[in-house]
Amino acid sequence: MSNTDPWATPRSGEQSSTCQHESFVEGCESCDRRRQAATPSYPNVQYGPQPPYPTPRRTNGLAIASLVLGIVWIYWIGSVLAIIFGHVALGQMKRDQSQDGKGMAIAGLVLGYIGAFFLVLVIVVSATASSGSGG
Repeated sequence: MSNTDPWATPRSGEQSSTCQHESFVEGCESCDRRRQAATPSYPNVQYGPQPPYPTPRRTNGLAIASLVLGIVWIYWIGSVLAIIFGHVALGQMKRDQSQDGKGMAIAGLVLGYIGAFFLVLVIVVSATASSGSGG
């Protein structure tokens, strides 16, 4: 073989001596060896049944309402409703563990109590201001 390509087939009239191929791609005509696997073979692995996907947790609607009303306040009635909805939502989530939204309910409660505090503060300040100027 005058060609330097180890995969080249011998030309007519040329005899190939011994096979010099380390790995066979499709087979060697000179030594009648067949293709060796280029990638290792893996055993046939059977996998067991997969566990079902967990159902997504639902967010409690009253927890969302508590947070929204705690943020908006709506002339302080929103603060009172945020406190009520927050406590009801926490009670529902305590009974039904599949519901989510505890953080929203607590945030709505905190904002509701802050709004209620300001409502009481405004009432006290306006009562003391009106009683001090009237007499």
